[in-house]
Amino acid sequence: MKRKIGLLSMALVVCLCLLGTGYAHWTKDLVATGLVTTGSVDAAWIEVESWDSEPSEKNESGIECTVDDVDPTLLHVHVVNGYPCIDYFNHARIVCTGSVPIHVTDITIINDNPCLEVGLLDLDLNYLVLDPPPQLHTDDTLDVVIWVHLLNEAPEQSSLSFDVVINSQQYNECCGECCNNQPPDVTVTRPSGGEVWYVGQTQAIQWTATDPDHDDGDLVIDIYYSADDGATFFPLPFGGGEALGLPNTGSFAWTIPNDSRLISAEARIKVVATDPCEDTGVDVTGRFCPPPPDLLMAAPVDSPFAIGAGS
Repeated sequence: MKRKIGLLSMALVVCLCLLGTGYAHWTKDLVATGLVTTGSVDAAWIEVESWDSEPSEKNESGIECTVDDVDPTLLHVHVVNGYPCIDYFNHARIVCTGSVPIHVTDITIINDNPCLEVGLLDLDLNYLVLDPPPQLHTDDTLDVVIWVHLLNEAPEQSSLSFDVVINSQQYNECCGECCNNQPPDVTVTRPSGGEVWYVGQTQAIQWTATDPDHDDGDLVIDIYYSADDGATFFPLPFGGGEALGLPNTGSFAWTIPNDSRLISAEARIKVVATDPCEDTGVDVTGRFCPPPPDLLMAAPVDSPFAIGAGS
């Protein structure tokens, strides 16, 4: 009887193990599907009105504009029965026809006629010169005036035409002069290490700052000071002011004020140059650790500079 119970128990254990193995091998794959629908980047011309400087009693000539049948960003402009010294104008409108916001990066005039002067007048607050230009959402518009002037050299009975093309791109693409801007290069040349400067002295802080994309004179210089080995910086104080927004002259004559924040054996100077695109270049002097201020002696070049309480 005991043997039967033992065999029964063993059989039950085997069954449970098999059952557990069966559960352990049950699997379920969950599959998630999604759909991404991209938008469209499109713009088109819409003609609004045309006029010219011809006296109303003559009204012999005019200007016509037609949007290309295939490419709506291409505008064909024709001067009809034109003659010299007349100015022709066409008020045209650019509309964002896509679902993605755009900016108009340029409007290109394709004119092969030497006797035609052609220009654009921007009616929307100098949109075309803003960097970056504002974005146009779906159905937003930009108004421009196409101006045409016939020179005296214009031949008689000729067909004078040119094209105007919209150049646009999705708004979050980089554009303008700041698109590929490189930061300025800055090097602090003085202090260079080993100096001991005292309150009341006038010392020259010197640097070189160059800009690979703009004129070096367009850089704005800010100078900062650290008394804790570069852990924190604050604007360099002088004469009740701060050394911020300085021109890029390469040197700043600093009369050291009686400011307890400056007394340090672990001082650093930081020079920051900011370009017209608001990119910055930074350089920080090495750590300075000279002998006590009352001992005027040379320190190693790689040792820190300090502000002493008095000479």
